[in-house]
Amino acid sequence: MIPGANLIYKMADKKFESLEEAIAYIKEQNEKLTSANASKKAAEDALKIANEELENAKAENQSSIEIIAELGKKLHILENNKEENTTIVELDGKHYKLLGNRFIVKGEELNAEQLSKNTAELERMVKIKSGSLVEITE
Repeated sequence: MIPGANLIYKMADKKFESLEEAIAYIKEQNEKLTSANASKKAAEDALKIANEELENAKAENQSSIEIIAELGKKLHILENNKEENTTIVELDGKHYKLLGNRFIVKGEELNAEQLSKNTAELERMVKIKSGSLVEITE
């Protein structure tokens, strides 16, 4: 307290009998504000992380939806082309029926499964419009 002064210090609705009491109150409130700001910052950081995780989950979900759609399309193609001795192959985003099960490629005999893995030969068959490789248009 300032010697000789009988002043009452007022801050908002709070009254203080001395300047030291008011300063102590201000320091206490400042500490509370600092603590509240730190809590707010922690909450904002947690929210940012949660939002990033949400965006990642949305992207993963979209990717899953696309994969499921593609698998559904392939399943539809397989279901609609169940004939015996028919193997379905995909080449450049298109689906083809590989008719038959015995093929001669460069002097070597291959079955449909082996040929279905030979991309170069499949591309050649598309190019020459082989009757053993028929595009599926469904």
